[in-house]
Amino acid sequence: LYLPVPYAPVGWQAEGLWDFDPASLTVLNVDPGTGPQHLQDLRYTVASRAVEPSVQQVADAVAGTPPEGVLALEVPADVPAQITDLARQITADARTDGRKAIALQDWLRDPERFRYNLAAPSGTGYEVLVSFLTDERSGYCVHFAASMALMSRVVGIPSRVAVGFTLSLI
Repeated sequence: LYLPVPYAPVGWQAEGLWDFDPASLTVLNVDPGTGPQHLQDLRYTVASRAVEPSVQQVADAVAGTPPEGVLALEVPADVPAQITDLARQITADARTDGRKAIALQDWLRDPERFRYNLAAPSGTGYEVLVSFLTDERSGYCVHFAASMALMSRVVGIPSRVAVGFTLSLI
């Protein structure tokens, strides 16, 4: 079971036996007798490191190696050319991983280009992303996150998307 915590926890107080995994920055329950029912109504506190890099620090950043290694860099062979070409076009003038990430973020956050909308774009799989990025230009958080992650990988920046949280047994 994982304790939902903000990024970079440095301490926590919660009933039960909890430990910290520094590779994934997660707090997890290490008591084999604890099940999901034990988390219902659990009250806890968490202290997290405030991470506020400057624009220059982000721009100069070089992508590291995430705990999952090359898995976060894999670009499936069947990614449509519209997505790979677009990612390369958006980042063509960027010389660092940080500047590439900023270019992708700025492009996706441009209110003249995209509109946040809870109605899902039509289609399935890559078809949805191509439509979102090139035609409809309207979607919700999953479309923005999946687009950012996939285009980041295309230009060599490791990425992954985490949506919500789930209780799981260890």
